[in-house]
Amino acid sequence: MVEQISMPTLQLLLTAPLIYSVGLSGYGLWTFNLSLAGVLGAATPGVGMAATQLISAEVDRTKRSAAISLIVFGGLAVSVLSGGIAFALSSVALRSYPPLIWTENHIDIVRFVLLAVLTAIALQWDMICAATLRAQSRFKENALCEVSTRLFSIGSVATAGMLSFPLTQLLVINLLCIILRGGVKAFVATRGIEKFSLHEVLGLLSLAVHYSVLQWVNNVSSLLYSSADRIVLGYFVSAEIVAVASLCGEMNQQIQSLPRAYFSPILPELIKLDRANDKVGFQNILLRSSANIKRIIIMLSLASIAFGPPLVILLSQSRFIYQELMVIYCSYTLSYVAIAMIIVPYFSLIGRGELRFANMLTIGGAVANLVAAVALGSLLGAAGVALGRMFYTVPFIFWRKRESTRT
Repeated sequence: MVEQISMPTLQLLLTAPLIYSVGLSGYGLWTFNLSLAGVLGAATPGVGMAATQLISAEVDRTKRSAAISLIVFGGLAVSVLSGGIAFALSSVALRSYPPLIWTENHIDIVRFVLLAVLTAIALQWDMICAATLRAQSRFKENALCEVSTRLFSIGSVATAGMLSFPLTQLLVINLLCIILRGGVKAFVATRGIEKFSLHEVLGLLSLAVHYSVLQWVNNVSSLLYSSADRIVLGYFVSAEIVAVASLCGEMNQQIQSLPRAYFSPILPELIKLDRANDKVGFQNILLRSSANIKRIIIMLSLASIAFGPPLVILLSQSRFIYQELMVIYCSYTLSYVAIAMIIVPYFSLIGRGELRFANMLTIGGAVANLVAAVALGSLLGAAGVALGRMFYTVPFIFWRKRESTRT
């Protein structure tokens, strides 16, 4: 929970040094490249869900050790293989249809795509190792690894920025820090595991592939809705506007991150209750969690609207008209509130093992989000792309109405 809350907060600490060193346009390129890495990471199957399903409910220590090793090292191999495929496809596509943000800044496309792919591989492995630690209920170790290595990363990139390192070198330093973060988590996750045979690993392989493929669809949709807004913006507006819109999104990210952080430790318990067929206990946890999450969302959204816009102006030093900035900012706030409200229904499906149905809803939401972002972005710019994110919730709304009519 701590690491999910800290990630958006710590990321903001890097914003001011980056804007100071590479300018608002450079910061827009930075966020665009990291968003591209997020989208390219969709090529990696959902190994993290395999960690949750295989490790959480496993009692036998030897099989548990085999599952941990399979997830950590198998996940690395899968990430590298997927990254190679993503590089081959994306380099051709982006060279044929380069975004405005690159053409106006005369970017070396192959170099930036390569950096984005390597960052995507490192990020996916980091998330796999984090999921392995959470599946072992080692939340404190995961939080300590996350916060300490992220602080080191922020310090390294900020120091390099103050020393006038170019943007490409800053992206390389950030990549090396992500690799370090994943390596530390992998070391902690595999420390103290018992000896196991190759036969036990092979016995878990089919299940791991099954859960990974099921979660893959959800990974594609979640990465699209979390990163596609800046990718779409990169095709319509300048780097400075991408930077300001990115800041608006970062200021609102806690509205979504904190409810997810609240619910993530509960997911293994929901899986156990579902397998024990304890429907009453399962429903009680959902009702209690839903009420608490609604309170969290209301408080965070009000605080965000009150304090966020002045901070965006202070950090970006932009000459935006305040009313225009508020339109963009409130559009992001509404989108994050809407997405945060479907966290409990989504996790309830995962807890009941209805991964296929959850995947159908998320991929439908991702497609709706992408289409709406492109359509509204071409008309309204940054505010339209932000509002397009709200369409991610449409399949969940129809599903909830259908469920309520059945009951």
